[in-house]
This record gives sequence, structure tokens and C-alpha cells, in this order.
Amino acid sequence: MGRESKFGWPLKPRAMAIVGGLAIAVPVFAFVGGFFAGQNAAGPPGEVDNQVDTLTHVQSTAIWEAEADHQPPVPITRVVAVESGDNLVGVLLRAGVERTVAYAAIQSLKRSYDPRRDLSVGDKLQVTFGLVNTSETSNEPEGYVLSRLTIPVSYDREIDVSRDNKGRFVASEVERPLERETVQVSGKIDTSLSVAAGAIGLPPHVLAEFIRVYSFDVDFQRDIWQGDHFELMYDQFRDKTGEIVHESDIHYAKLTLRSTELPLYRYTTTRGNLDYFTAKGQSVRKTLMRTPIDGARLSSRFGRRQHPILGYTRMHTGTDFAAPRGTPIYAAGNGTVVQVGRNGGYGKYV
Repeated sequence: MGRESKFGWPLKPRAMAIVGGLAIAVPVFAFVGGFFAGQNAAGPPGEVDNQVDTLTHVQSTAIWEAEADHQPPVPITRVVAVESGDNLVGVLLRAGVERTVAYAAIQSLKRSYDPRRDLSVGDKLQVTFGLVNTSETSNEPEGYVLSRLTIPVSYDREIDVSRDNKGRFVASEVERPLERETVQVSGKIDTSLSVAAGAIGLPPHVLAEFIRVYSFDVDFQRDIWQGDHFELMYDQFRDKTGEIVHESDIHYAKLTLRSTELPLYRYTTTRGNLDYFTAKGQSVRKTLMRTPIDGARLSSRFGRRQHPILGYTRMHTGTDFAAPRGTPIYAAGNGTVVQVGRNGGYGKYV
């Protein structure tokens, strides 16, 4: 006969088996659920919204992954670009540096870098966080803090700020590792020199240098014809990421105007003067440039013309160029500045 329950009802063998199974299953499910709940609580943080990419989340993820792989936590490096209106403190705070630590790092720059003068819009700062010791009484690392700061000074120099063995910031100027490559380009002028240069990817400042060295002999408003050719050679420098960070001065250039070739070479004389010379060794520098401005149009020629204000015909004893506001103007030749300011009908006068 089957056993009776505590209420006096008889229990069949099948019912007894079900009740016994439940009695065993409930503690097991409770244990397994608690185990996985604990694992989820100790696991890596969930996905963080890109708009809320705080340093705390990055540190937590890096530390959890390092523990999972049984490896020491790796440094975290961020690249922050300087924007209009930024100062160095603001850039570091935006990168996740604590304010007191940011001020301490900036104090180390006093002898090698002036952020108010040298920091420029577009500069890319590398901010590195690591597990470092900031205490003079303990050798144990205290957590993720600013361990290194790299600030570009020029295309081939940068300021490196790092901590010494006592946790204090030390700044030094170092050379940037760059790869140098010689580039030779050429193009055909169909509409204008600037359009042809843009079609082959010639940097604007290299084009400006090309125009400058030829401006003593060539009038770029009247001497350039459709079908003319140009070629030049210069160096470009790439950083460790492969990005072009600088182009050198032109080493060699040749402008072909119809059937006339005008090659020029960059050369340093025995007296230390660096300039451009023809194949016969003649300096390209003349008394005056023919076109002392980049990308200008000829707005008024030399000769007789109707005066735009007085209304009658008179002699115009100069050549006028027109260009957008902000266009650089070269000195037409060597000389001494004796007057600067407004000069009657000449307007702003140098």
C-alpha cells in the first residue's frame, strides 16, 4: 500500500516520484540561477553609448578583458584634435584627464612649450592612460591615470610629457619618426595652372612655391597657353601611420611654354645662399617679379584708359591685379620699407 500524506490522503508510487523529483530540482535551479546571475554581475560592462564614451567605461572594459585573458591591463591611448577656441586644459579635460592632473602636466611644459602661443587648431594630441604609481610612499600602482602626453610642435618635432619614477611629469622635445619619399609629378594645362595642379593632387603650398620661383620670368596671367606643360620634384614626409605631414621645397621644376622649356634647380651656393638657378647657373631672381601675387587676374593694364572716377582718358602708369581678400602678396623685389598706410588714390600703400 502507498504511503499517506500528512493530510491523511494515500499517495501512489508515481505521485511520490514526482514530489521527490521536485524536491531535488528546486534547489538545483536556484543554485544554477544564482551562479549565472553572479557571473553576469562580474562580467564585462555592457555596450556604452558612443555619446557617453567616458574614461570609466573604457577602463572597466580594458581591465575586465585583461583579467579574462590573465594579462596585465594595457595602456589606453586617445587622440584628441584641437578645435577653435580650445585651450590645453580644455583639451585634456575632454580626453578624460582629471583637472588637477591636467594642471600638473601643463606645469611641466614651462621651459619647452607655451600652450597659449604654440597650440594651434588642428593639432592632434595623444593622451595615454596607464596603471602608474603616483605615490612616493608606495610602489603599487593606484589606477588608470594620465601617464603620457604627446604634443606636436612641427612636422618633425614633438613634446613628450611622461611620468618619472616618482610619479612627477617631465617634458622633453623629441624628433618624430618620419619616412621620406621623393615625388615627381607632371601635368598639362588645359584651362588654368591651378586646375591642372589640382587634378594631379599637387598641394596648394607647393603650387604657390612653383608660381613664386617662376614669377620673375613668367607672367601667369598672359604667358600661359592651353597645352603648356609643367613638372616638378619635391619630398613628402609620412608619419608612422602613413599620413603625409609635410612637403619640402621644390628640388627641380620645369615649365614648358609652347616650345620653350624653362627648367629650374634648387641649389645652395658656396656662400650659403639657397636659391633657384637655370641650367646655365643663372639665378632666377631678378629686380622685380612680373606677377607678385598668387591666383590673381589682371584688372587693369599699363597704358591709356578712361579714368573710372574722373571720366576722361588719361595714362595709367601701372598694372593692377585683382584677387580674393586674404590672398598673399609677395614683395616684387628686394628693398627697404619706407612707408606704410593709405596714400590717396592708391589706397593701402606699402
